[in-house]
Amino acid sequence: MSKRLRTQIIMGIALSIVAPAAMIVAMTVNGGQDAGASGEHAQRRIQAELARWRKLDADGAEVAPKLGPWACVADARNNVIWEVKSWQENVHYYKSSFSWRQGDRGEAERGSCILGDHIEPCDTEDLIQALNRVRHCGVASWRLPTIEELRSLQDRETYPGQPMINAYLFPRTVVGPYWSSTVRDGDSGDFSVMTFNFYQGSEQALPPRTVAWARLVSSMEQ
Repeated sequence: MSKRLRTQIIMGIALSIVAPAAMIVAMTVNGGQDAGASGEHAQRRIQAELARWRKLDADGAEVAPKLGPWACVADARNNVIWEVKSWQENVHYYKSSFSWRQGDRGEAERGSCILGDHIEPCDTEDLIQALNRVRHCGVASWRLPTIEELRSLQDRETYPGQPMINAYLFPRTVVGPYWSSTVRDGDSGDFSVMTFNFYQGSEQALPPRTVAWARLVSSMEQ
């Protein structure tokens, strides 16, 4: 990613020059919750969302607030880029599941990745390697997020029954646990891995052989 693009992502666009359509998008991001809030609160929410998030295409170029599609979302607050899941049956398919593996640690290929007309066994290391190999969104430092990074995506100002996440920018968030890189070692040499459930807003430690979802993250630095 170029230094210029990184600067644009971090600095954001001043609210005074953002098109009205972008403000509507920012309100849509939170499921329309701002419509029932005070005008002052709504403006703060709009400004915060526009300052924090930027949509990127698969090459890492910025996508205008009211345009699409986008392949990743840059988080200027935490200086990272998030993978966006797809409805298409490719490596980013939102219904593909994974066992947890990092390097030689974990359980290999207990998940199911749906790739067009066939299904392949897979794990989180497979997903990491696939995104880094093609420099998805212009970066090659894709990894599992820490549990703190996953938690940073939580948005409690959403409708009941909907995932507690920015549903406009991160569509197709499914029910169930998402893997993190945060490991909890046991007393007998075994270990578990922390997961985050966006529908419950809860964390849970699971054994690596468990089949769960994955959303990768990358540093903006290359």
